[in-house]
This record gives sequence, structure tokens and C-alpha cells, in this order.
Amino acid sequence: MVGRINSMILLFLLLSCGSIYLFLFRGEFILLGLLFFVILSFYAKPVYNRELLKKFFISTSIVSSILVFNWIVTGFSLSIVEYPKYLIRVLIVNFALFVLYNNNKYFSYKNLEWIFKLVVVHALLNFIFGFFFRSLFISVGSQEGYQASSLLYIFFYMANINIAGFDIYRNQSFFWEPGVLSCILNLYLFILLLVRENVQKSSLLIFLVCFLIITTFSTTGLGLMVILFCVYFFKDKISLKKITVLILASLLLVPILIMNIREKMTGGGEVSYIVRYYDSFIALDIIRSHPIFGIGLSSEKYNAEQIKYPRFSQSELEEGKPSTNSILGVFTAFGIPLGLLILYGLYKQILIPKWRKFLFLVFVIFLASEPLILSAFFIMFICSLFYYQENKGIGYVSQESLNLNS
Repeated sequence: MVGRINSMILLFLLLSCGSIYLFLFRGEFILLGLLFFVILSFYAKPVYNRELLKKFFISTSIVSSILVFNWIVTGFSLSIVEYPKYLIRVLIVNFALFVLYNNNKYFSYKNLEWIFKLVVVHALLNFIFGFFFRSLFISVGSQEGYQASSLLYIFFYMANINIAGFDIYRNQSFFWEPGVLSCILNLYLFILLLVRENVQKSSLLIFLVCFLIITTFSTTGLGLMVILFCVYFFKDKISLKKITVLILASLLLVPILIMNIREKMTGGGEVSYIVRYYDSFIALDIIRSHPIFGIGLSSEKYNAEQIKYPRFSQSELEEGKPSTNSILGVFTAFGIPLGLLILYGLYKQILIPKWRKFLFLVFVIFLASEPLILSAFFIMFICSLFYYQENKGIGYVSQESLNLNS
């Protein structure tokens, strides 16, 4: 039972990471569901590790202090009602980590892989239903203006891309847009290619994950997939077979990537390209103007910076939205010193200790395209560094694995 509870905790953590349900329903329901399974786990296993309890308090205190300090130095940028939502998110995530590490017999990579496999299955079904039964989908939306098409609130599609005159459906699974799905699938692909011991046994699953990444038609996702395979093929001895496979794969993927980039820059996806361009431009200007403390997490302050640019306000873009670039967004909200500290926490995570430097690069690439870094799922990675325990149960991470390729 404890193992199933752990899996549900991880599932709700994943749902907090750009899931469409955050937009269609109140995001607080995801955190309440997560809290429910955390409390249930306390009842299932009421024996606690004191050392882990100490780490829980240290992690919660340090991360919460960063948020409170930022709130104060940015002039209480959010109201006293809004800001505690971030503190509650940090608290619940640390409760979840405490439970997962306390139940050391059951928490492993298999738990992470279980939720990734669930995403793969759902994304495959979402592609099938969206491609063959699109007429069954109905329009759904939120009060904030988010619009998508859905079948029974289980399967979704929102975006199309025009390639060579064909309108192609972009797979998004249960996430708010296809780019988020490509990020999660690439993280799973990283585990399959570089963390698992026997890659050949996972060849069919790897092929399926790659196919699903292609169905998202995400420029970042496709590019990252190519990078992952290049690292996998050349991390050991280079052979003629590896080079042949890589060339054949490139002949398939590179044209798709080039067409996708062209569509984003000149076709129907031009607005998406402009959004990211202005996001980066404005974020860099905010960092230049507020390098030490940032402007906080207030969308109103971000909007005030946006309207300084006449060209921006005349475009079709939405104002008042935080930066879609998580990396620049951290620096605009927290300033350079605290921003670097948060990214260092992400780098030092212990949930996937192998290939740490390269994994951090993977994080940076896809977080630069999606506003996910302050979701509960990625806060879990950041806070995990406080739960390192050498030679102790599930918290155990061997020094060898920590040093491997880091």
C-alpha cells in the first residue's frame, strides 16, 4: 500500500508541472490531492526517521526564507493572501519528500518511471484519439481565457502546425501545451538512455518515446532529443554502426526540425516565436535594471515592465504574463544572487544523480522554453539536495554515483 501511495504522490507532483487541469480547474486542487496522499502515507507508516525530520525542517526553512526575503526586499510585491501560496507549495513538497524518503523500502527509480510510463501511455492514446476521432472533441476553457478541445476531460488538443501545406495536430497529452509534454518525455528519454543499465531491453519504449516527442512538434523538444542521442551514441566507444544509426536518424529528424523552425518563424507559429523573443528581451532588461533583488513574483510588476515597450504593447501578445523562460524568469523574480542559488539547488539535486552536469544542461534547455521551475515537481528536485544521506536506506546515494559524470 505504501508503494502505491508513493506513486500517487509523484503523480500529483507531476500534475502540478504544467498540467492542463491547473488551467481548467483551480490549481489548489492538485496540491490538496498531493497533501491527501502525504497524510495518508503518515497513517500507513507512522514510524519516522528523526534524521529525515531534521532535513525536512532545514529544507523547508531555507527555501521558505528565500521566498520571504524576496517578498520583503521587492516591496511586498504580492499581497499577503497570494504569497503564502508559494510557501504552502514548498511545505507540501517537503512533506512529500519526507514521506518518500521515510518509506525507503519502496521509493526508487521505478516510482519515477511509473509516472513517466503513464505519461507515455496517455500521450499515445491522446495522439490516437486526437488524430482519428477529433470530431468527438468539444471546446473547453477557463475563466482566465485558456481554450482547448477535449474528449471527456481526459484527452486534449489545442494547437496545430502547418508543414508543407498540411495542418498537423500537436500532441499535448494532459499538459497545457505540447512543449511541456516534450520536456517530460525528454526527461524520461534521458533516464532510458543514460541512467538505465540495459538500454537494449528498453529499445521499443525508447522508440515510442521518440515518436511521441515528434508528435509534439516542439522545436526545443526535437532539438533536445537529437542532443540526447548524440551524447548516448558517443559516450562510449565510437563505432561505424553508431555513426550509421545516427546519420539515418538525422536524415529523418533534421528536416522535421528545420521545417518546424521555419514554421515558427514565418508561418502560423510566428506569434509563438515573437512571444519568446519579447519574453527574453524584456526579461534581460529587467535583470539589467534590477540585478540584485529582481522584481518579485508579481505579474503586475512584470506588466509594468512590459508596457514600457510600445512595440510590445502593439503586438498580439498577452500582457501581464510572467516570462515563459523559467531560467530568465528566476533572475527577474529573485535577482542574480538568489537566482544563481536556486539554479545551484537544481544542479545539486539527488533524485537523478548520474550524469549530473548533463542533466542540468537538459533542465536549462527545456526550462528556458517553459515556465515550470517553480512548479511543485521541480521544487521537489531543488529541495531534494537537503535529503542526501550517505549509506542510509532510500536516502542513500553512493558517492560514486554522485561523482559520476558530475
